[in-house]
Amino acid sequence: MAKSYREVQRFPSKSNPSKEYTVKVDENGDLSCNCPAWTFKKNDARTCKHVQSVDSGVATPVPAAAPAPQAGSRDKGGTLTDLFARLGKDE
Repeated sequence: MAKSYREVQRFPSKSNPSKEYTVKVDENGDLSCNCPAWTFKKNDARTCKHVQSVDSGVATPVPAAAPAPQAGSRDKGGTLTDLFARLGKDE
């Protein structure tokens, strides 16, 4: 059976603003991270600054990005009825 993981914390990359690293915890309470420092280390020496900050309790949560507001159909150019009216055609 595969392990189940729960996201604990996200950290923005300092070198690439479009990237972020995620620390997760498994059902045994073990932390892991998807950053290169964690990914490329051998199992018995695995750690990274993200896991260390979560483990020590000093991590500051990254606020979730607010979803972009959806434009209404009128804001996007209207409904199909409006479009057909502009084209001078019947629905």
